[in-house]
Amino acid sequence: MIIATQKWCFAHHNDISGWQFLLFLLDKQPAETSPVFRETLKLAASFKWRNESVWYFLRLVAARGVANTDKEEFEGLRKTLWETASEDSIEKKTLERAEQWPMASQ
Repeated sequence: MIIATQKWCFAHHNDISGWQFLLFLLDKQPAETSPVFRETLKLAASFKWRNESVWYFLRLVAARGVANTDKEEFEGLRKTLWETASEDSIEKKTLERAEQWPMASQ
């Protein structure tokens, strides 16, 4: 069910409901969280996704706790996408908020 939902989320990356359902499923199977998180980061980097729904998912997973290497990759991608986002854009604000969540949970 996680793989099917993940594929759906990747195909509909602007739809928060899919990402929320994926979070629900990952709560039931925490061992799947890290691979899903890493694959989502890779796609976000590849397609330069800066939208709220993807970053809401990523920042929630990061705030719940991921490996240090995953946190570093999250922050590196967030920073890269933030630096290339248009000034005063919603995407830039989304990436700024994404920075604050994982830090607040520490």
